[in-house]
Amino acid sequence: MNNIAKILTTVFVFASLAACQKVETFPTKDTVTVATQPKNPESAQAGSKLITIWPTADWTATSNVDWITVEPASGVRGTQEVKLVFTANTTSEQRLGIVTFKAAEGSDTYTLTQNK
Repeated sequence: MNNIAKILTTVFVFASLAACQKVETFPTKDTVTVATQPKNPESAQAGSKLITIWPTADWTATSNVDWITVEPASGVRGTQEVKLVFTANTTSEQRLGIVTFKAAEGSDTYTLTQNK
């Protein structure tokens, strides 16, 4: 009986120590990645283009120019398809537009140029 008590006491002590151990966790930062990002600014004529993004948190999208709109302009985490809509360039200059996608601390951009 004495050996059984020693074994049970030892098991209890180790179980108690294991339960009290602090598990260290490292925080991860939320991000968003544009899956179809071209290496150079993409040429955008009047019309639209579908792109895929991978946000790890709720996200928003903004364009720095009025000739590009994003549909939808926000969403939830998970793979999303986003439509970029471009109006015609009626100026005599090439123009540049940047769409920024943000998810918590993370962000990514999609850059487009539009010729006359």
